[in-house]
Amino acid sequence: MDEVPDEGPSFLMPGLWMAATALVTLAVVGAVGVMGYGSESAGMLASNLAAFPLGFVCTGAAVAVVVHFVVKGGPLRLAVPMGCGCLGGIGLLVGLTVFYAAIWPSL
Repeated sequence: MDEVPDEGPSFLMPGLWMAATALVTLAVVGAVGVMGYGSESAGMLASNLAAFPLGFVCTGAAVAVVVHFVVKGGPLRLAVPMGCGCLGGIGLLVGLTVFYAAIWPSL
């Protein structure tokens, strides 16, 4: 009998991360644009609120693609993108806060 070749892990998890990234990016751009149109301070508030979710999904999607090719199975395929997504969200939020506190006033 012919053996069926192993197709490897499914691309479902990176695909879900990429779809979430696209949806969150569209939502964040729309929300910041609408709030920023009314006033600058509302736009800054919206960008601060949107920094963590955007950093979470963008970093999570990038790591999910890398993990797809490196890790062949197990709970790491789910845990690593989520953990790195949290770190990416915190990093983007801290970077944006530093930008608004240190650089924005001098512009």
